[in-house]
Amino acid sequence: MGVSKVDLLIRARAYVRGSVKETYIGITGSEISYVGNEPIETGNKLELPSQYLLLPGFVDIHVHFRDFELSYKEDAISGTQAALAGGYVAVGDMPNTRPPIKTVELLRRKIDEFSRKTNLHIRHYFGAPQDPSVLKDALSNGAYAVGEVLPEEVLEYGGDQYLESLFREAARVGIPVIMHCEDPLIINQYSGPRGFEHHNVIRNPKAELACIHNIIKLVYRYGTRVHVTHLTLPQSINAIRLSGLDITFDVTPHHMLLSQEECLARLRSRVTARLIHHLGTRSRGGSY
Repeated sequence: MGVSKVDLLIRARAYVRGSVKETYIGITGSEISYVGNEPIETGNKLELPSQYLLLPGFVDIHVHFRDFELSYKEDAISGTQAALAGGYVAVGDMPNTRPPIKTVELLRRKIDEFSRKTNLHIRHYFGAPQDPSVLKDALSNGAYAVGEVLPEEVLEYGGDQYLESLFREAARVGIPVIMHCEDPLIINQYSGPRGFEHHNVIRNPKAELACIHNIIKLVYRYGTRVHVTHLTLPQSINAIRLSGLDITFDVTPHHMLLSQEECLARLRSRVTARLIHHLGTRSRGGSY
């Protein structure tokens, strides 16, 4: 049965199912209960001027909320209020806080802390554990994924052998893995200057590509659910697409729209930025 009456009916230009059009949006209590082309009964009406555009609530799958020992920078309240003020209704929170969320006890503490202080929908991620056998307990205690798994962690815990054990256990218990995909051994081969202008050499593109191919191999082997975060190379996107595997990825706007020639930041070349913008907006991945 359709909705026949709402508390508030808004008429506005809105982004609905892939296009912008004049739309009626009904609010009942604190929830959207109606979206349609025709008006329905309401106690209150609001018509927004044409320069306004209503958008769905945003989702950011990769945020780094601060709390605990870093609460002088940000805490559960200030971070989530900033997200809500910016139009975000759901986020995925990374675990590299201080201390990092690598024990079930810390995971439960963080989930409890945020649930008491905000109504924002949050998926809490679990830090890459040195012993992957803890993943089952992490999942049952509220972890939505493990990662982002950083190259420094992979190197510290045993390199490719560790990564394989992590993927095998994650597949067994059914928890997704979020990868910051760079091969730590290739990164560590560099010993030159460390300035921003040397970023393309410090974080060699070969490190990303080597990691991508390794991830593809492990997903073929174990069927692990994987999301690769902030890709920087069109070759990485093409490799994922050609694999035919259910590997998702994201690309940051600055990697699509800016280049190292245009600003001193950790970016790739102008040609690479254009290619990744073309591929990143036309693939199964997304941007954040």
